[in-house]
Parts: sequence; C-alpha cells; structure tokens
Amino acid sequence: MNRVSVPNGLPRWLLKAARPAPSSATAVRRRRIGFLSLAGAVLAGAGLGACGGGDGGGTPAVVVDTVGGVERVTYGAGPAGALGWSLGDTVAVIGEALGPEEYHFEAPGPSDLAGDPAGQVLVVDSRGARVLEYGPTGEHRATYGREGEGPGELRGPMALALGPGDTVWVGDWRNRRLTGFPRGGGDPRVVPYPRADVFPGAELAVLDGGFLQVMGTATRPDEAVVGDPLVRLDPSLDPVDTLWTRPPTGVDRVELDLGDGRQIAIAMSQEFTPPFHWGALDDGRVVVADSADYVFRILGPDGVVRRLVERDPPAREATDADREAARQAVLDEAGPSVTIDGASPGDAFRRRMAEARADAMTFRDRIPRIVRLRVDPQDRIWVGVSEDSAGVVQRIDVYDAGGDLLGELRGVPFPDAFTGQDRVITTRTDELDVPQVVVVELRRPA
Repeated sequence: MNRVSVPNGLPRWLLKAARPAPSSATAVRRRRIGFLSLAGAVLAGAGLGACGGGDGGGTPAVVVDTVGGVERVTYGAGPAGALGWSLGDTVAVIGEALGPEEYHFEAPGPSDLAGDPAGQVLVVDSRGARVLEYGPTGEHRATYGREGEGPGELRGPMALALGPGDTVWVGDWRNRRLTGFPRGGGDPRVVPYPRADVFPGAELAVLDGGFLQVMGTATRPDEAVVGDPLVRLDPSLDPVDTLWTRPPTGVDRVELDLGDGRQIAIAMSQEFTPPFHWGALDDGRVVVADSADYVFRILGPDGVVRRLVERDPPAREATDADREAARQAVLDEAGPSVTIDGASPGDAFRRRMAEARADAMTFRDRIPRIVRLRVDPQDRIWVGVSEDSAGVVQRIDVYDAGGDLLGELRGVPFPDAFTGQDRVITTRTDELDVPQVVVVELRRPA
C-alpha cells in the first residue's frame, strides 16, 4: 500500500489508493466558499509615522527593537484610528447556472485566481482543466488549456500567476509541470518539474529569472516529516536556492479498507497547525508567516530576514470547544469528490471516511492568529487575523511594503486576489450553490 504525507502546498489532505492495476486512480476536488458583504465597509488604522485620528479609536502601541541583528516592530493589541478607505461598488459577478459553459467553473480557491493591471480576471477551473479569462466587467474573453497530457493540456491545474511577456502560468500537479500560455496567441511553453519526489505548492510567483514556489517532499509513515521549503527556481525549474523553510508539521494518518485486499491511506496535517503563508513583493523581497503567534517576516531577495513584524495578543490556547468544533466540521463536510476505479464510493463510504478522519485528529495546543496573507499590486501586505474563532478571518490588517501598519478592515471577506489598480477579487456561492467570482472596487481618499 502506498502511504504519503501531504506537503502543505497541496490540498488539505490527499488520498492514495493501493490498487492491483495502475489504471485505478483517486481524484481530489478542492472547494472554497466565500461570503460577500461589502458595501460601505471602512478601513481603520494608523501607520508608524502618524496617528490616524477620527472616530475609529486610538493608535496601537508600537515598540521597535532588534532581535539577532534584525529590526523587530511589535504592534499592540489596541484598535487603530480611522483611515478612510472603503469597499464600494461591485463591478463584476462571474459565474451562473444557466449561462454559457464559459461561466461554469469549479469553486476556485485563492491560488486559482489572478488579475492584471487592466482589471481583467483569470480563474482556474480545476474540473474543466482550463483557465478562463474575463474582462473588467465580467465578460468572457479567452480560455487556456483543456483536459489531457499533451502540450497546452492540463490534468491538475492548481496554481496561477501572470508573468513577463503577458503569459498566463499555471501549475499542473498531475502532469508535474508548469505551462505558460501567451495571452496574445502562440504555442504554450511547457516546463516539466525535474524531480519526481517533490510536490509543488498551490501558490506560484513568476520572477524576472524564474519562479518561486514551495516544493514539498512526500514521506512514508516511518519517515520523519520535514519542513516545506520555499524555493527559487530557474526557468527550467531547477532549484537555485531556498529562501525559507517552514518548520516540520505533525501529520495524522488513517487507513480505510476498500475490500478485495485494498486500502486507502489518508494523511492530514494536525488540526490548528499554523499555515505557511508567503507573498512576493515587486522588488524581489518576500513576506513569510508560519507561526501560531501573529508574526511575519520580510525577507530580502537573498532570503535574509530584513524585518520582523509582530502584533499582540499572542496565539490563544486551544479549548475543548475548539477541538470539538473542528471534529464536527470534518463530520459535517460533504467530502471531496473522490473516484476509485472510476466510480464514486458513495455516501456511506464518505461518511465512514469522515468518521475515521475525525477519530484520528490530533491538535496543536494553540490557535494560529494569522489565517490569510496576500500582497496586492501596490505591494501592500494584507493579513487576515483570527481573534476568537479558529481559522476564521475576523479582522484584516493592512501594511505597507516595509511592514508599517496602515489600518484595519472588519466585516468583509478576505480578498482572494486583486485586479486593476484598486479592485479586490473574492468568491461566493449563490442560492443555487453556483460558484461565483466577485470583483469589488476599493475606494481611497484622493
């Protein structure tokens, strides 16, 4: 039986079926649901150099010191002052049940979305094995890729980025390669990953001289779990250097009997494991966060930490209520879309799978503060923060490229991506459970 640990760049958990014939396969569907409540939402905040003022509260305390030769900025837990930004008009809603097939797509996750300076939106449709491009008001403009293994074809699209030369780059984990589609037309460029023992992560950045991606390594149950490295790759996807390595994480494993001597091995991260977040800045610096406490680091292009940014309070202790809620969430899941020998295992098997996963769950002691992290086209750093609900963004902190706090945003979904100069992209499902991509203007005072 084949058992693997799942690197954190891949979907949350992965199934591998031991099978007598190589044609048997297991597929995993990734699904993310967002909620939209945007009109009139106001950012509140203050930067390092000046107080915000207004009616949004005071400026949080700021302490600047040095740790190991690196400047550390620690912000207090107090609220920030009013900044005056707001999220305004919805300019596009993409996705409909009865429209043309170009508007039908699998619910995208954050790594399945991208935008460009002209306000266009790109969406990975993992079920359709393609990338869909839409104009600033949501009209379909182009489709890249189709199901298959040939040049320009995709089997497991899961990472999306725009690169130099107006090229749409998409990671294809089942074909184990990157494919670049020229938006102006022409043949796609296919670049295979040189190594078969690594799993590329779901996030991708295109650099002037190559790419940036987490490259996780599969392990067997009797092997130690290693940290996931964030690796700079050359244009041929050969490693150049490692900018950061996330600490090793615990893994919970489950085995389920399929009958006929076959089993499925499930590997999943310990609950409340801090996610590995990262984002690339335009000048080659990189922002990383991988701890339970509210901490992120700004790395230079050489991987050296240039600044450490923290904010109180520290991560809170996990409670019995947190653990029970996490188990119940697994039991309540509809479950991923899984096929075994070309067929769905059915509701009874899905239920047994969920119960086995819930029974096998182990937990970290603390609830991570940072839930999401994104860098926008202006190199602002957006941090989604959990306050008292595990894994839920309850506040968004916005920083400039140097790590100075600009303000807070509450009561709105965390942006999955950005497009144009001041537009955010988020996701939701409509009343018919149809996935939709929503583009909203970000308003700032002149």
